[in-house]
Amino acid sequence: MVGWLALSGCAAIEDAKDAIAGATDTTVMQGSVLGVQPPTDPNLAPLLAGTGFEPGTSATVFLADASSPDELEDSPLTGASVQVESAVLSEGEPGLYTVAPDQGPAYEVGASWTISVDDGVAHAASLVLPAPAADVLGTDPVIDHAFGSPLAVALTGLGFASSIVVVITPSGTLSFNNTPQTIAELYDATKSEDVGTVEIPSDAFETTGLYAVGVAGMAHSEADGLTELNTLLSKVRAGEMVFTPVNVQ
Repeated sequence: MVGWLALSGCAAIEDAKDAIAGATDTTVMQGSVLGVQPPTDPNLAPLLAGTGFEPGTSATVFLADASSPDELEDSPLTGASVQVESAVLSEGEPGLYTVAPDQGPAYEVGASWTISVDDGVAHAASLVLPAPAADVLGTDPVIDHAFGSPLAVALTGLGFASSIVVVITPSGTLSFNNTPQTIAELYDATKSEDVGTVEIPSDAFETTGLYAVGVAGMAHSEADGLTELNTLLSKVRAGEMVFTPVNVQ
């Protein structure tokens, strides 16, 4: 018994050391992997073109050298080599790495994917790709919606921690998009554990006509899926977007 307790104590100490090391590492990754299913309604395909939400798999990764949330935006980690599976991400703004939908790997529900970073040290974040949120706007082929009214997207209790919800107008422009645009915004989004209900405001439906409403429920990585990253500030998320035709009248 004593020997077992000693071994258990050693394991607990090692776990504690790993937790402390993960909390004090200054390399921070905030990332998002988004698959987009081809719309089943052929009328939606032209609306998606040029919006950044075309069918395929895109990824956005923010990297920073920071020890607190206040430092995230002011400490970008530049010049790193970043990949999502086999797809190589390109750096645009300092610390921001992306791959377009037509260049990313095919989204595979249930697959375990890894975002790999090399800046002289190998960093990684892994998570399992969730299934899409199906029929959250209804099961009709086209959803009717009253002009001048908000639209509620109920994701409560479906196991998603956050969401990406977009609205594309009949002219093919984005009128609503809750995608985080900075590392600080993504950090705030990934602190959520249950997305709940997302309300699309009425002004997203600026005229009558056929809209494309995209919804992706997002799953988040766990601390044990992070390697050589700050486990308090780092997280990646993934999900697959489904577009529903919404007829505003």
